[in-house]
Amino acid sequence: MADPTLPAPLARLAADYWDTVLELDPMLATAVGDRRFDALLPDPTPEGRGAGRERLTSLEARLADLPLDAAWDAEARITCATLAESLHADIATIDSGLAAWNVDPVDGLPTSLLNLPDYQLVETPADGTAMVVRWRAIAEYLDRSTGTLRRGLAGGLVASAPTVERTIDMVATLLAEPDEDWPLLAPIAAVTASAAADAVAGGKPRTAAWTTADHERFAAGLRDAVANDIRPAFARLHAALTDEILPAARSADRPGMGHVP
Repeated sequence: MADPTLPAPLARLAADYWDTVLELDPMLATAVGDRRFDALLPDPTPEGRGAGRERLTSLEARLADLPLDAAWDAEARITCATLAESLHADIATIDSGLAAWNVDPVDGLPTSLLNLPDYQLVETPADGTAMVVRWRAIAEYLDRSTGTLRRGLAGGLVASAPTVERTIDMVATLLAEPDEDWPLLAPIAAVTASAAADAVAGGKPRTAAWTTADHERFAAGLRDAVANDIRPAFARLHAALTDEILPAARSADRPGMGHVP
């Protein structure tokens, strides 16, 4: 939604920029409370990043073409400067090529996916459907991310061994656990507990729209996605990291980006 306090062309551009950022990173959208993209995941491929770059450069061109009016107040000028810096940073991040080789056990795989249940709300059956759709997309996201690492490796770009080893350990620990202990299935118990708590409290339940069939369909969808799609995809990621990425990884004394060709 455009800010009515800004000049109309600038307000539209600022709103379009924010929508673009959220569309390119649906997990960020969910984290900041925008529910429009709860069923989606980012495109981690070079083609996806390239398409995102084109959208950002188009916005940058629109910003450059804005007629700066002498009558614009300080807020408008600050908004222009902030947009310019944000667009430049977003494009530079893509151009850095970091996503082609980076293995990040803190903010990357598997952590970014396993943290989803911590901030993706499930209050209605529609929320549950969105979560099941997103969960079913995780396997493809993992495979595309693995493919991106392979392409980076083929071009001589690879992460440092310590980060790869930590990620391998994290994925191995996850794979050793039964499905029911995975964070990705925690929303099933959370929805059930919320309904029970509301019933005991006697208040208006957030889960009132859920039928027994809704609960069963939601639980079955998440369990099926984890067992038949996500677990095998994590196993494939683990194999690729262990057998392909780690043997070629940079040594611990060459950790920084300065050692990337």
